[in-house]
Amino acid sequence: MVRSLALRHRAGWDYKLNAVARTTRWAMVSIGYVLAAALPGPAAVSVIPGFVGMSFLCYPNLAYRLANLFIEWPVTEGRVLSITKAASTNVIMYDFQSGGESFGGTAFLKQAEIGTAEYAPGQPIAIRFDPLNPRESKIDMRPL
Repeated sequence: MVRSLALRHRAGWDYKLNAVARTTRWAMVSIGYVLAAALPGPAAVSVIPGFVGMSFLCYPNLAYRLANLFIEWPVTEGRVLSITKAASTNVIMYDFQSGGESFGGTAFLKQAEIGTAEYAPGQPIAIRFDPLNPRESKIDMRPL
């Protein structure tokens, strides 16, 4: 198991975790293990919290995703590179700068999500970005 954790880390498969995500990860591992050891009854009851704890230990990306449900990332300005309109979905390609590096992404937005806003190439847009993992950034639908 330790070897697989080291391989995942070296391969860059895991997101960098901020303080909230690290706390979430180790809280879930601790709670899972404590419940697995403390729950009375058949072994099947103890397996579930033990599995949850082991999952957060082996896959820190679970903690990253869970913590992101409660964190609002900072906003930066980006610009629309291109937009492709389909029947019910718009594909918007965008780029932005963070820490002297250029990043980009693609957003798939339904017509209902866009509302009356029109996007055009070169138009500035608001981007919510994760400072530790800028490639996980998303378009912020609120106006700049």
